[in-house]
Amino acid sequence: MSDPAGTMRVAMLIQGYYPLIGGAERQLSALAPALQKLGLRIHVLTRRSPGLAAREVIEGVTVHRLPSPGSRAVKSLAFTLSALQRLRRLRPHVVHAHDLYSPSTTALVAKRLLRVPVVAKVPRGGRIGDLARIERRAFGRRRLAWLRDRVDRFIVISREIDEELAALGVPGDR
Repeated sequence: MSDPAGTMRVAMLIQGYYPLIGGAERQLSALAPALQKLGLRIHVLTRRSPGLAAREVIEGVTVHRLPSPGSRAVKSLAFTLSALQRLRRLRPHVVHAHDLYSPSTTALVAKRLLRVPVVAKVPRGGRIGDLARIERRAFGRRRLAWLRDRVDRFIVISREIDEELAALGVPGDR
């Protein structure tokens, strides 16, 4: 790693990234360059879409597009395994997951393997939000408890999501 001594490295995990644009992608594409300008070294790890480079630098931020072939479950597994391999090389100080699905799963496995703190952003609330959707799935309550107990800090974009996390038992200081 050629970063200057003392430079904090943050790995941002998200399912899609520029030029694929949705709400979370827009937020991260604004956040990552701003954090980079503050002196942090940001690496975005995302799924690779056809026609996009495996690695490129966008506004000073290194974007790693990782293979995720196959069915939905296979894509998640492929992304997680590729991201863990890349995280081992990057040696981030913090892993920041941008939803509670495969990015958070990957981040929490990295936490255990690499001993790094995990921040998870909850981008949607209400009936279509991450917490409600996870709860409706098989083993959803168990997964929510796992996230609640292991994510070091949560980032929310609304009071609604903050209240949902509190109802799940996440202390306010996290």
